[in-house]
Amino acid sequence: PGNKIDLDKDRHVSVEEAESYSESVGAKHYHTSAKLNKGIEELFLDLCKRMIEMAQAEERLKGNGASQSASSRRGVQIVDDEPQATPAGGCCSSG
Repeated sequence: PGNKIDLDKDRHVSVEEAESYSESVGAKHYHTSAKLNKGIEELFLDLCKRMIEMAQAEERLKGNGASQSASSRRGVQIVDDEPQATPAGGCCSSG
Protein backbone atom coordinates (compact mmCIF):
# COMPACT_ATOMS: atom_id res chain seq x y z
CA PRO A 1 0.00 0.00 0.00
CA GLY A 2 1.46 3.32 -1.06
CA ASN A 3 -0.77 5.97 0.44
CA LYS A 4 -2.89 4.09 2.98
CA ILE A 5 -1.75 5.65 6.22
CA ASP A 6 -3.61 3.04 8.29
CA LEU A 7 -1.35 0.33 6.78
CA ASP A 8 1.96 2.06 7.42
CA LYS A 9 3.50 -1.10 8.88
CA ASP A 10 2.87 -2.90 5.56
CA ARG A 11 4.51 -0.15 3.47
CA HIS A 12 6.71 -1.46 0.63
CA VAL A 13 7.73 1.96 -0.71
CA SER A 14 9.06 4.70 1.56
CA VAL A 15 7.17 7.97 1.80
CA GLU A 16 10.25 9.79 0.49
CA GLU A 17 10.47 7.50 -2.55
CA ALA A 18 6.75 7.86 -3.31
CA GLU A 19 6.89 11.66 -3.01
CA SER A 20 10.05 11.83 -5.13
CA TYR A 21 8.46 9.72 -7.85
CA SER A 22 5.19 11.66 -7.83
CA GLU A 23 7.12 14.92 -8.14
CA SER A 24 9.18 13.51 -11.04
CA VAL A 25 6.01 12.77 -13.03
CA GLY A 26 4.23 16.00 -12.11
CA ALA A 27 1.81 14.38 -9.69
CA LYS A 28 1.01 14.89 -6.04
CA HIS A 29 1.30 12.22 -3.36
CA TYR A 30 -1.59 12.16 -0.89
CA HIS A 31 -1.54 10.56 2.53
CA THR A 32 -4.99 9.03 2.94
CA SER A 33 -6.98 6.37 4.71
CA ALA A 34 -10.57 5.69 3.76
CA LYS A 35 -10.74 3.32 6.71
CA LEU A 36 -9.82 6.10 9.16
CA ASN A 37 -11.45 8.85 7.06
CA LYS A 38 -8.17 10.77 6.98
CA GLY A 39 -7.11 12.97 4.09
CA ILE A 40 -10.02 11.99 1.84
CA GLU A 41 -11.81 15.35 1.81
CA GLU A 42 -8.49 17.19 1.36
CA LEU A 43 -7.65 14.92 -1.59
CA PHE A 44 -10.94 15.52 -3.40
CA LEU A 45 -11.00 19.26 -2.73
CA ASP A 46 -7.41 19.58 -3.96
CA LEU A 47 -8.14 17.52 -7.08
CA CYS A 48 -11.22 19.63 -7.86
CA LYS A 49 -9.24 22.83 -7.39
CA ARG A 50 -6.44 21.57 -9.66
CA MET A 51 -8.90 20.46 -12.36
CA ILE A 52 -10.62 23.86 -12.31
CA GLU A 53 -7.27 25.66 -12.51
CA MET A 54 -6.16 23.47 -15.43
CA ALA A 55 -9.45 24.05 -17.28
CA GLN A 56 -9.15 27.81 -16.75
CA ALA A 57 -5.54 27.80 -17.99
CA GLU A 58 -6.60 25.80 -21.05
CA GLU A 59 -9.41 28.26 -21.77
CA ARG A 60 -6.96 31.18 -21.49
CA LEU A 61 -4.59 29.49 -23.94
CA LYS A 62 -7.39 28.85 -26.43
CA GLY A 63 -8.51 32.44 -26.24
CA ASN A 64 -4.96 33.85 -26.14
CA GLY A 65 -6.00 35.87 -23.12
CA ALA A 66 -8.80 37.66 -24.95
CA SER A 67 -12.17 38.00 -23.28
CA GLN A 68 -14.37 35.00 -23.86
CA SER A 69 -18.01 34.90 -24.78
CA ALA A 70 -20.46 33.91 -22.06
CA SER A 71 -21.32 30.71 -23.93
CA SER A 72 -17.74 29.40 -23.67
CA ARG A 73 -17.45 30.00 -19.93
CA ARG A 74 -18.09 27.21 -17.49
CA GLY A 75 -19.39 27.81 -14.00
CA VAL A 76 -18.36 25.40 -11.27
CA GLN A 77 -19.73 25.48 -7.78
CA ILE A 78 -18.53 23.20 -4.99
CA VAL A 79 -21.25 22.56 -2.44
CA ASP A 80 -20.85 21.13 1.06
CA ASP A 81 -23.53 18.44 1.01
CA GLU A 82 -22.94 17.09 4.51
CA PRO A 83 -26.23 16.76 6.38
CA GLN A 84 -26.79 19.52 8.89
CA ALA A 85 -28.01 18.65 12.38
CA THR A 86 -31.69 19.50 12.90
CA PRO A 87 -32.25 21.51 16.09
CA ALA A 88 -34.46 19.94 18.76
CA GLY A 89 -38.11 20.73 18.20
CA GLY A 90 -37.63 21.03 14.42
CA CYS A 91 -40.39 20.78 11.86
CA CYS A 92 -40.81 17.05 12.15
CA SER A 93 -40.97 16.57 15.91
CA SER A 94 -44.21 15.36 17.36
CA GLY A 95 -45.67 17.07 20.22
